[in-house]
Parts: sequence; structure tokens; C-alpha cells
Amino acid sequence: MQEIYETAQISSEVKESLTLALRELAKVQKKITKTFSETRNNTIAHRDCDAVLQYELMKEIDLVSAKKVLEAYFKASNKFLDALPALIREVNAVRH
Repeated sequence: MQEIYETAQISSEVKESLTLALRELAKVQKKITKTFSETRNNTIAHRDCDAVLQYELMKEIDLVSAKKVLEAYFKASNKFLDALPALIREVNAVRH
């Protein structure tokens, strides 16, 4: 990434905001994977043919905890999306 930043002449401010946003997004993604991997693998991906097990796994989801993890994901995504316009402006400025 450092080489890309240098080639595109991205400012340290934009680099820092992108780096922080991507780190936060990766951290939340790990939490989501940990929280939902068993349910996803056995229900959404239909890897387990046992419908009762699928139902039990879905019923066991802690909705309050799931909501918190998903909110954190959207907040982190927002930070990343907020950093993109500045990145695009800087990349376009180098081209012209």
C-alpha cells in the first residue's frame, strides 16, 4: 500500500484516515466472522442437511449482540466511505 500511496502522491492525512478506517473495518470483520461463522456455515451455506439443527442455530443467535456487531460494521464502513472522496480528489489532482 505504501508504494501505491507514494505513486499516487496521497497526503499523509488521507493515508492516515484510510489506514485507520481499514484497520477498524478489518477488526469488525473478524468479530462478525467469529459471531456468525457457525450459523453461516450450517444454515446460509446449507452445509448441514439437518433442518432442526439449522433452526436451533438460528434461534440461538443473540440478537442484541448481533445488532452491536453489525452496527460497528456499518460505522467502520462509513468511516472508510467518508475517506474515499478525499482519496479520489488527490488521485485526480495527480493526473491533471
